[in-house]
Amino acid sequence: MTGLGTVAFDIETTGFAVDDQLTVIGFDTDVGSRSVLNTGGQPCPSDLEAQVNKELNPSASVSVQESEQTLLGEMRSFVESTLAHRDVKLVAFDILLRVNAEES
Repeated sequence: MTGLGTVAFDIETTGFAVDDQLTVIGFDTDVGSRSVLNTGGQPCPSDLEAQVNKELNPSASVSVQESEQTLLGEMRSFVESTLAHRDVKLVAFDILLRVNAEES
């Protein structure tokens, strides 16, 4: 039996309420890293991917989307083309910090 490849997965959101939005989805696999950014229609630098990759080795693919809906569509395309036909384990990390006001 062969071991499963690991794919790191992370999302960022504007919060936890029903009307909050996904802002970033990222994957890191043995075939490369992929991030999808939801700008909410706001402009971003045209050289964003180059700026990100100036700090990374190996480089990552960055896709800018104007809405949560298009971000999810781009994520689906990536999963279908890159991950759906492979046996991998998807690994995510979540941390929730709770601050007790009485301790502050």
